[in-house]
Amino acid sequence: YQDLVFALPFLITAAWLFRLGKWYLTPLAVLFAIAPREECVPMALALSVLFVPYYRKKIAFKAWVFNVFIAFVLVGGYLVWAERYYPIATSGHDMPLQNAVGSLRSGTIFLEGWLYLNRFYAYIWVPLGLFAFFAPWVGLPALALCFLHMSVPEGHGVDRSWGGHCHHMAPAAAFAVASISIGGYRCIQFFRWGWLRMLLGITMISWASWWWYSWSGYYNLILSTTPQEAEWEHPAWTLSKKLPQDAVPVVSTLNSIAVSNFPRSYTYDESLYSKERHKGLAVATHMIFDKRKEKVLEWVERMPGFSIVEEEDVFVLATWNPKTLDSGVLYRPKFGKKQPYVGSYTKGSDIPGVPPKETRIEVRVNGSFPIIQLWKSKTIKGQRKRTPSFRKNP
Repeated sequence: YQDLVFALPFLITAAWLFRLGKWYLTPLAVLFAIAPREECVPMALALSVLFVPYYRKKIAFKAWVFNVFIAFVLVGGYLVWAERYYPIATSGHDMPLQNAVGSLRSGTIFLEGWLYLNRFYAYIWVPLGLFAFFAPWVGLPALALCFLHMSVPEGHGVDRSWGGHCHHMAPAAAFAVASISIGGYRCIQFFRWGWLRMLLGITMISWASWWWYSWSGYYNLILSTTPQEAEWEHPAWTLSKKLPQDAVPVVSTLNSIAVSNFPRSYTYDESLYSKERHKGLAVATHMIFDKRKEKVLEWVERMPGFSIVEEEDVFVLATWNPKTLDSGVLYRPKFGKKQPYVGSYTKGSDIPGVPPKETRIEVRVNGSFPIIQLWKSKTIKGQRKRTPSFRKNP
């Protein structure tokens, strides 16, 4: 997910270009903002609205309106082009942004992520988040993305845990850090004495460092000034290094990240059936799997030319004759409950660098989180049309 981490310089540059108010720089600002990833597309619109251009210490309203207009036109055109040539409906991916926009279209926004306000979203702003009030325009994009993230239904491509699938919050964290830094600097400038400014600066840095040191201990992070080798390597990672460059590997969803660097890869318990329902293993060349999974072993053994390339602990790297039919494609096996393999460790968090698994908060429509009604739902035969919800039986 480096593309989201590296989104910070692109988004900050886009904000600066919008603030300049030069008409020939506005298209460049939009392109810079939407380039990194789909989460940054709505950020482009937010930046065009929030970063107001000034001329001689006065708001340049014409330039501001032009920025917003061009941003909406270019973003709208990009979305139309992307949906036409790369439609989301056929991509096979669960897109968090699509789910969030879908809730906006329905007219009713369920902010079920509000339940995780203190356990997840607040950590973007602590421990020095109050300084963001002194740089509100920089922090507002982060706030907007937090609310957008809250509207995504549970289990639809996002996790509300800093030890889980949380990379979508990277732009929000970046703008929060930028607003806290700018706001903190402005507060320090209020004081006339240089020694007091230095003392406040050192205090802020020390307090934040101590707080994040404690937080990193809870999440079992390895603190180091240099990259460290992992104490334990999962067998799937070890076997993935044996794959040829032109391989099309198949793995479990639990180990999918180990083969994410290949142009094409599948998970045998999810994407293989959703994308290649009628071909199965015929579209792949190798499989990395746990040999204790008897149904998986029986399935792959039926492939013509089946052979084991290498074994690592309880995991196997297998291959078969290319472009051969998968006789088991019509009989999708039930693989049972997925349990991550942790080797000789008792649980995943016993491994240095692996965070603890946090329990989910049960979501119920009982007033525990806000529900925003943008407009009234349409009626059918005198009855109100039910707004699509995240849960059929709340």
